[in-house]
Amino acid sequence: MTHSTTDYEKAKRTCNQTLFELNIEKYNAVKGSKFFLVERNYSRNVADTVVLVEKHFGWSV
Repeated sequence: MTHSTTDYEKAKRTCNQTLFELNIEKYNAVKGSKFFLVERNYSRNVADTVVLVEKHFGWSV
């Protein structure tokens, strides 16, 4: 079966909205839990993220 669309942006928005709706409850459950979570942050580089993880686990010097 082949599907096509003439409005790719609308199809992408629909797909993203569907994924959001399917996952938001689980996301909020994890975010509100006691588990350690590092969220994506485009203003933070990999080295900065490593520092956050090291601090959390007590690995920083």
